[in-house]
Amino acid sequence: MSGHDHHLSLPVTIGPLALRVLLMFVVPAIAGFAVLRGFLPEPGKRERAALAIGAAVAVLVELMLATSGLRVPDAVVPVLLAGIAVPLRIALARKEQPPSVRRWLDRIGGAVLLFAAVVACLLFVRGWGTAVSARAVALHVTGVVVGIVGLVWYATSRLPAAALSRLATQAVAVVLALGTLGGAAQALALTLPDVQPRYLSNAHASASSAGDGWLALERSAH
Repeated sequence: MSGHDHHLSLPVTIGPLALRVLLMFVVPAIAGFAVLRGFLPEPGKRERAALAIGAAVAVLVELMLATSGLRVPDAVVPVLLAGIAVPLRIALARKEQPPSVRRWLDRIGGAVLLFAAVVACLLFVRGWGTAVSARAVALHVTGVVVGIVGLVWYATSRLPAAALSRLATQAVAVVLALGTLGGAAQALALTLPDVQPRYLSNAHASASSAGDGWLALERSAH
């Protein structure tokens, strides 16, 4: 995936700390519902609306904090935004969809969940395997946005009727929820003002110490 700067700027001044605190509440709530859904009653209209609004807020905040951009092509960004907007529109609709449309949306929700889980996990693995840098932040933020898209479709869709399919869907959702939660925490940690400079200075100090040690060994050998 190529890297592009998809960063949202709003004409409203909101402190980065407030945005981070908001994200620390919203993402765990969405992830927590995905993990515990198998033990909870089927969510009603208000619960689905609250989860969809929370997911939209989380994506909005991630884009506002994503100074490193998203690691996706330009054409994918509208797809991600549509992936948030559609379940939000469905959850906020005054009337329930006809049964045939509801079944169709539930099938789409399962497919979106699976696809998002695969893509997000790949992004998280690449991010965790990358040294602290703007690229690592962008990989984690992109994974979180993709993960939230999958989780909001899972939250607003009905679970399959078949026991095996239901169990598989819940397992995928739990893996995606935990990965998204971890990716969001890592992205927040990497975007703290002093993390990257401190990491780079420590790395430089370690390299200098190692260089001094080798130089001392060479001198003693001679």
